[in-house]
Amino acid sequence: MVKHASDGVQQAVQYRKDIKGKLAYLCCFDARDKDEDQPEIMTLAAANDVILRRYYMFSSPSAHRAAEAAAKAAGKLLSGAVA
Repeated sequence: MVKHASDGVQQAVQYRKDIKGKLAYLCCFDARDKDEDQPEIMTLAAANDVILRRYYMFSSPSAHRAAEAAAKAAGKLLSGAVA
């Protein structure tokens, strides 16, 4: 996953250069078993001025609802969520 996400950062950088854009975004849809950030990707994206958003893909709608309720109770947001 780290290799794929690293490639995605570089792809976003190259696309921004190709179109002479001002912003570069990378959206990662994370299907790993655990909902965990990837600090090395976060660092790589920040170092390359790429806005990163990671969305964890829950195994079911009920798993998503349970995680969302737990995050809300803890005063947090799920990965990719915007306040």
